[in-house]
Amino acid sequence: MHIHLLQHGPDHGPARLTDWLDSMGHSYTIFHLFDGELTPRPGECDALILLDGPEAFVQEPPPWARAEKKLINRYLDGQRPILGVGLGALWIAEALEAVIAPGTYPETGWHAVTLAPESPFDLPERFEALMWHRYVFSLPDDALPLGGSDAAPLQGFAWD
Repeated sequence: MHIHLLQHGPDHGPARLTDWLDSMGHSYTIFHLFDGELTPRPGECDALILLDGPEAFVQEPPPWARAEKKLINRYLDGQRPILGVGLGALWIAEALEAVIAPGTYPETGWHAVTLAPESPFDLPERFEALMWHRYVFSLPDDALPLGGSDAAPLQGFAWD
C-alpha cells in the first residue's frame, strides 16, 4: 500500500509513523505543504494521513488549505482510508460537519485516555497519550468515538 502524508509545519513531521509504515511494508511520500509543495492528486495513493500543524491554522488556514480540504472530501466521498492527527483530525471532523471549538483548557503533556464503550478500536480500556492541543471537536454524524480525556471528551473517531 502506498500512503501520502501531508505535513503542515516544519515542526509537525510524521515522527514514528514512518517507522510503523516501514515495519508494515508500506511505501509513503511526505508532502511538505508548508514549504510550497502541492497537495497530491486523489488517485495517486491508497491512503492519506494528515499530520498535525500549527494551532493558528484552525482559525486562519493557510492559502494551500483549500486544496487540502478538497482532497479530504474526495477521500471521504471515495471511501478511501484517511487518518488525521491533531490539526489533520480537526480538518477531517470539519469536513464531516462536526463542530470545532476551543476546549475548556489546553491539554499538554501526558494524559489518560479512556476508551469509549462503543469504540471500534483495538486499544486498551485506558492508556496514556501525549497531548498538545486546545481545540476539540464534536462527534460527526454516523461516527463512532475513540474515547476521551478530562479536557477533551472526544479524542478521535472512526467514520465509514
